[in-house]
Amino acid sequence: MEKRFSLSDKTKKICLKGVVFAALLVGAIVIILPLLWAFSSSFKTYAEIYSYPMHWIPQNIAWENYPNALKSFPLLRYLLNSTLVASGVVAFNLLLSSLAAYSLSKYRYLGRNVLFIIILGIMIIPRQVLAVPSFLVVKQFGLINRYFGLMVPVLAAPIAIFILRQAMLAIPDELIDAARIDGSGELRTFFTVILPLTKPALIAMAIVMYIFTWNELLWPLLVLGDPQKYTMPLGLSLLLDIYVEDFQLLFPAVIIAIAPTLIAYLFLQRHFIKGLVLSGIKG
Repeated sequence: MEKRFSLSDKTKKICLKGVVFAALLVGAIVIILPLLWAFSSSFKTYAEIYSYPMHWIPQNIAWENYPNALKSFPLLRYLLNSTLVASGVVAFNLLLSSLAAYSLSKYRYLGRNVLFIIILGIMIIPRQVLAVPSFLVVKQFGLINRYFGLMVPVLAAPIAIFILRQAMLAIPDELIDAARIDGSGELRTFFTVILPLTKPALIAMAIVMYIFTWNELLWPLLVLGDPQKYTMPLGLSLLLDIYVEDFQLLFPAVIIAIAPTLIAYLFLQRHFIKGLVLSGIKG
């Protein structure tokens, strides 16, 4: 008789985890390698960047590339502009999106579910489709070429509302009822009970909105006309057009551009992952 060989459930789980881990590892390598190459090239001389065969570690470290890039390009100005806009968007979403999420999760009123479905629908619409209507609205309010004009379309972003609503749904209604019995008003309950319990989700939302705003290129391109107000992605795109072959300066500029968001994520990744996990506890 032929013996049938079958894997146990434990073995199947181990094999599945191995396949998933291998796939994630390959994906991570594909993403990280260009960043490592850019970081390595930011310390190379002009001759080393174009040398063949290429090598990862610079033979003669050109420390002067970063000071030269800062002198040649207004990178600090671009950093300041992007930081101002991204921080403003995060601050507005921490207030407005959390209030909207609180309403959608803990209040019962006619049309609540329909409103939430509309918000989900807006999340699906490509950003480019909304660019022209958003531009016309911003123009009507006289916010063209202003920092606040960059913030208006995402002052209460649908993705931020979604993340916070999902987290607030996991908060027991009994805690809110107990606060109301103790004489706490709605705003006091919101700030002293709801927000502290949704701290991980707030951090996750803040990271998502900060990175999204920092990396935005199309909207600043439409709204801004003054080069002094350019954000980092828009400024870099301009530099790439002008200094198309001067990689000895462009590579340091790219590293300076991605450093703030990368550092922020590395320090806050634990809260980011925890916030996303808690946001999916209850639908």
